[in-house]
Amino acid sequence: MILPWQTHLWENMMQTLAANRLPHALLCVGMKGIGKSVFVEALTQALVCQHRAKLGRACSEPDTSCHACHLLMAKTHPDVLWVVPQETSSIIKIDQIREIANFVGQTAFQSEYRVVIINPAHVMNNQAANALLKTLEEPATGAIIILISDQSGQLPATLRSRCQRINFVKPDNKLALSWLETQLTKSKTRGAADFTADVLLRVAQGAPLSARLLQEGDELKLRAQLFESLWQISCQQTDPLKAAQSLYNTAPATLCHLMLSWLIDLLRIQLQADQTMLVNCDYQQQINQLAKTTRLQKNVQLMTEIKAYQQAVASSINLNKQLMLESLFIRWSDCLT
Repeated sequence: MILPWQTHLWENMMQTLAANRLPHALLCVGMKGIGKSVFVEALTQALVCQHRAKLGRACSEPDTSCHACHLLMAKTHPDVLWVVPQETSSIIKIDQIREIANFVGQTAFQSEYRVVIINPAHVMNNQAANALLKTLEEPATGAIIILISDQSGQLPATLRSRCQRINFVKPDNKLALSWLETQLTKSKTRGAADFTADVLLRVAQGAPLSARLLQEGDELKLRAQLFESLWQISCQQTDPLKAAQSLYNTAPATLCHLMLSWLIDLLRIQLQADQTMLVNCDYQQQINQLAKTTRLQKNVQLMTEIKAYQQAVASSINLNKQLMLESLFIRWSDCLT
């Protein structure tokens, strides 16, 4: 089932499908947590549903009376190939991509189309990306390859140029809040019971699906622990090295993301920007106080360092996590006046 903010994209895609003008490759891009995979699964269902021809249209949710739709939901449909990182790896390897060439070269078993879904596409290594490019240069009849990515800039330009790009944008805040509030009401999870939909959506940078998942993970607890450590350092209640040790088990990507959100909020206040845009609005009192006791230039320098660490983590560069944590917290203490 597509999401409320995807209606226009869906209607355009269904018009393209009805006119038999689907490209051989799609690149679905946009920030994490806004429903790219949801849309692609609905599109795949529309492509393989056995009742589509009879109905003369494609539905945005599985047909409960269709055997093909049941197979798709179980991820066992013979005409659909899911390409994802293997359990023991964080990348998509060339052997997985070579399988695509064999797959699309075969005749469909049950459907009009053979569909390949690569998610997330940006984790293909160079050899895999080059192998996929060769497959895209010689498109197979009746085959559609769909790439999903929230970091499409990491894909080779030659690969991107072979795909029709579909841009998924962050939904309107009012629509996203309405959807999220409905999901929270349905949810039985109590882990984030004290957080409003507005706070969750802000922490998730406006991505509704990510906001919903915050209930089920540890990120909110880590956020509280990190912000408490930053506050204690500013009050001289702890030192940077102890703070680094207490957060050693935090994933570097998560810590950088959370700390960056704190710095951006702090800079927003120091620069007298729109405070209604604060991400960590539930910490506004502390951030307001720190805006008076930290130096703007030092905060900007720290933000730059965090972004550099983020890039290193995204590029799979091996980091000494302990040194990274200590460096960031020492830098934070240097921001204090």
